[in-house]
Amino acid sequence: MTTSRILAALTETNAVLTKTNAELTKTNAELTKTNAEFMKINSSPTPKASQHTRNHAKDNIPTPSAPSAWRHSECLKPITPTGPAKKLFPARLPPQSPTCRNHPGRLNIQVSPPIPADKRLTANDAVISINRSLREAHAPNNITVMSVLYSMAGNPIAIARPPCSANDLQPYATLIAKAIFPPVEKAQGRPDSQYFRVKLDHVPLRRGDGTQITPTEVEDEIAMNVTEFPSFIRPLPTRWLIAADKIPQSNSASLVFTFTHEPEARRFFDAHTIFVLGEPCKTSRYEERTPKRDPKSASTQYNNNQAPHQPAPENGIEIDDQVWTPPHAERKRKLSENAEVRRQRPPPDT
Repeated sequence: MTTSRILAALTETNAVLTKTNAELTKTNAELTKTNAEFMKINSSPTPKASQHTRNHAKDNIPTPSAPSAWRHSECLKPITPTGPAKKLFPARLPPQSPTCRNHPGRLNIQVSPPIPADKRLTANDAVISINRSLREAHAPNNITVMSVLYSMAGNPIAIARPPCSANDLQPYATLIAKAIFPPVEKAQGRPDSQYFRVKLDHVPLRRGDGTQITPTEVEDEIAMNVTEFPSFIRPLPTRWLIAADKIPQSNSASLVFTFTHEPEARRFFDAHTIFVLGEPCKTSRYEERTPKRDPKSASTQYNNNQAPHQPAPENGIEIDDQVWTPPHAERKRKLSENAEVRRQRPPPDT
């Protein structure tokens, strides 16, 4: 009985498989027929444009075209900057000489009032006066100065003699300033270290009632929006990037913030938008500007080897009452003479 049931089940399964195989064969035949029709369509010649299509092109109406895979891939390409990206704080080489900025032996002294140009001591006289004052103040023997420079604003720059450094000279900044220029009322010394500056643009200059806002008040406004701003170490006061005589005609200006540590400057820069008096202000990269030299300055006159009251010779350089003519000037003179001779030559007979 059991064997007969198994045989019946196998017979039924075989019948189902046979039926399924027949259906698959039929489907395969239909697919083959459809494929043949597609091949026939692709191999047939392109039909001529209809009258409607010709009229469409004649009216200069653009016909819709299929989406282009090339254009789609072009749109997906990232936009790359055309020029090299500027670094926020470019790396600097370590200074090799005390005459270079950021040297550990340079002490910048900001004095009030500034030292006039005609009242500045020479480097030798300033060094003698400063070292004498240091000995009279019973400063350690290693606290000495070997040179003094002056900034364009009239502030002295003391150069420490090794092993002394600018940090060692800093407590004696007022003494050094008075040794150079006794009328100095206030002096503040700071080592010439590398600082990191960030600019804040579009800062309003006045409140709604017309009163001018100060940099200190701007800092208070920023402290309310940037919670970590009061903890940043800023060695120099914030200053406006606008001339004082242009403030009454301007509604906004830029402020420069100076930071001691680069990570703090970057965090301030990454704020991007800071609100001051309700106005959005943008942070940006600060670039040092090289001061322009006056072409009538003494250094330019010295380099040109000309006295201030004597005009330079036209085609030469005056040295000890003699004029030396450069080769290019002599050649230019000869070419001019030859051209003049050719112009005066009579025309040939025709």
